[in-house]
Amino acid sequence: MTSLSEEETRLWGYRLGQCLTKGCLITLEGDLGAGKSVFARGVMRGLGVAEDWLPSPTFTLMNLYESGRLPVYHLDLYRLADPDELAVIGGESWMDGQGVCLVEWPGNGGDWLPPERLEVAMAAPSPDREDERILRFSAIGEIARQALGRLRREYGT
Repeated sequence: MTSLSEEETRLWGYRLGQCLTKGCLITLEGDLGAGKSVFARGVMRGLGVAEDWLPSPTFTLMNLYESGRLPVYHLDLYRLADPDELAVIGGESWMDGQGVCLVEWPGNGGDWLPPERLEVAMAAPSPDREDERILRFSAIGEIARQALGRLRREYGT
């Protein structure tokens, strides 16, 4: 799908957030500035996260939000120097299936990804269309397929 603005990218994140259930893992991939954090903020709003400011956890690796209908674990692995550092922030405890996990730069975490996930790849189609983004959704596993199916039924994607 194509998003024509930052606001629309956030809106698609919001819509996806409304369709998620506990146990969903969403990976966000794309170059710097592709809109991963914008999309993640939309997902959190769709899940009802009430915090006024939702920073990207670039310097903390992980932020936990518990004010929505499900706990949200937001990880940004951009600055992860070694995949073993994931153990320092609780390892896979944030993957307990009770909340939603959003992971930016998942490839920096090595081969830790579980088999069930919804992959969202984001890219700018060209430098002259600064705010436009191409969003590609790939569901791997039943939980992700159900979430993507709800998004399609609700919003015709």
